[in-house]
Amino acid sequence: MPSATVYKPSQKVGRFPWAIPAIGVAAAVILGILAAAFTGNITFSMKLQILVWAGAGAGIGAIVAGIGTALKCRNRALILISAVAALAVGLHTAYAYLATSYLSQVGVPVPLTTIIFDPTAPYNVLEGLAQSGVFIKNNKPMGSGALWFEWGFAGVMFAGCGIAAAWAVSAGRVFCEPCNVWVPVEPGMRFKTPDEAGLALLKQGDLSPLVRQREAGETSAAIEAPYIRVDYSICKACGNTGVYKLFNVTADKKGEESAKALGPMYVIDENSIVHIGVLTSKEPAPASAAAAEAPPAA
Repeated sequence: MPSATVYKPSQKVGRFPWAIPAIGVAAAVILGILAAAFTGNITFSMKLQILVWAGAGAGIGAIVAGIGTALKCRNRALILISAVAALAVGLHTAYAYLATSYLSQVGVPVPLTTIIFDPTAPYNVLEGLAQSGVFIKNNKPMGSGALWFEWGFAGVMFAGCGIAAAWAVSAGRVFCEPCNVWVPVEPGMRFKTPDEAGLALLKQGDLSPLVRQREAGETSAAIEAPYIRVDYSICKACGNTGVYKLFNVTADKKGEESAKALGPMYVIDENSIVHIGVLTSKEPAPASAAAAEAPPAA
């Protein structure tokens, strides 16, 4: 089989690309306020605050990537940049709301709008509260360093989980340019793990080791880990856009499976379409042409 072609999206930004960061920022402001409102109590558990903020960040990243998908954006860089911008705004909003919430609990109510548009005010307020000794842990006032470590870690989790979510949601998407639609990924097919030589071919996108299994009459119905999984996508509208990706699936002692990609996503072209047809056939494929042409045994 000739060298497989790696699939690369067109990088087109889709319809209304400005809406991706705009709606993302709006969602980030709302989720940032909700996260801070839920955890903005002086006696609230810092560990739980970190989890809540991580979840809010992940939600923002997923929303931005979801908007990009809905607007048919194939430019992953735009989605990730939009996610970073939204997360920055959401994190600043969360810190600002957290500061006003703490102030109201110590008898100094301040409107959110008073400090949210000042780039340093929320952090100056939090520093002043940290030094005041109002935060108690194990019956002792918490120091400024300990508080900022936890507040900072919550912020890192907020941003980190958001970027990770945007990256994960926007990964592995396939778009049919002629039909202007996303192509869903079909469930993976299972095949026995070949020898080292066969694995080397699979890592290059060569499907021939799996085709030989199918030609030998082997089926994937009862194969358990370790095995090779083939995920593929073909546009149902035109049938001209298709990709496949190979995974090496193993299991630990508890039987829990984990999949490791053997390579990038490859295009189903004129060279691989025949192999994909053999692999996706419900019945075992007939013997290969070479085998069919072999002389009968004496």
